[in-house]
Amino acid sequence: MLREAVRITPDEAVTALESAAWTEQIREEKYMKAVEAALDLCEGAGMVEADSIVSVIRQELGTPRTIVHCFLGGLGADWDLEGAVKLVREAEKVGWVPNIFAHELGALKDGKLYCFEVRAPEGGGPDAA
Repeated sequence: MLREAVRITPDEAVTALESAAWTEQIREEKYMKAVEAALDLCEGAGMVEADSIVSVIRQELGTPRTIVHCFLGGLGADWDLEGAVKLVREAEKVGWVPNIFAHELGALKDGKLYCFEVRAPEGGGPDAA
């Protein structure tokens, strides 16, 4: 399928990945767990500084991930942006591939075609070749 692609450089692919990636939303249950941890800190502690409560909440929530979706052989998963960038830089070929699910950024590595949820730029997709 990558032979039908419009080849691009890894740097172009990384730029496209970065612009298409998003930061995942914190799920309500994770937020509630963080609030419960903060309340546990307050319980029985008397006066607790606001900074301590904020610190506990941030620790519980963690850092939201910047992600991009990927299909590999019909299975889909969210990838951390760093992992997607690493794969694109190590790929044998990178290009825009036809894909009805808008996963048009293809990276061929070790005989496997990874298709990331990135739309080809206007006029830059496989139909432009």
